[in-house]
Formats: sequence, C-alpha cells, structure tokens
Amino acid sequence: MDLIRAKCDVYQTQKTLADCVVWENEVLASLLRYQAKEAEKRLEDTDIGLGCMRVAFKKNGWTHLSPLTQTQSSHLQAGKLTI
Repeated sequence: MDLIRAKCDVYQTQKTLADCVVWENEVLASLLRYQAKEAEKRLEDTDIGLGCMRVAFKKNGWTHLSPLTQTQSSHLQAGKLTI
C-alpha cells in the first residue's frame, strides 16, 4: 500500500511540475509578444524618420553619399541618392 501511495505522490508531483512548466512557457510567450510589439513600434518610428529624411533630402536636393563613391570594382564615380 505504501508503494502505491508513493507512486501517487510522484505522479502528483510530476503533474504539478508540468503545470509549472506550462505556466512558465505562457509567461515567456507573453514577454516575447510584448518585446515583439515594442520592436515593431521602434521599426515603424524608424521607417517614419527615414521617410521624413528622404523627403527633406529630396526637397533640398541633398544627398547622403559623398561626391565620390568607391564601387566594388575599385573605380571612382560620382554618387547620387536615388529615391
């Protein structure tokens, strides 16, 4: 009888551990969803900022490249921003 009670206690403990692991994974998933949303917001803010910079550069005829840009073939040629 003691053996059966001990097995029952082991199974109960295993179930409790499994429930804790499930809860931990749910909390971790929630944290990762939050981090993904925050990263998405930062990406959107960056995209908006880049868009504003492109408009300002285009409006004023500016370029983000230096007058001479080195290409892969090591030749120098005039660089121009294409928007």
